[in-house]
Amino acid sequence: MSDTAARVSALHAELERLAKLPPNSSYAQHRTLVARRALQLLSAPQRSASDEDELLRLLCGLAL
Repeated sequence: MSDTAARVSALHAELERLAKLPPNSSYAQHRTLVARRALQLLSAPQRSASDEDELLRLLCGLAL
């Protein structure tokens, strides 16, 4: 499994876990936004250096 595929899989698992939390949870809402943004960056065909930096920060923040 490639590094990108592993990250995508981990992000999808995190989104499934977050979906089980209360919908009004600010923790769940924030982490969902971060995970979705990371998925968006991972799915981009080409990423700039700033996109790579943002992706790294997002994934570190999620501890994935």
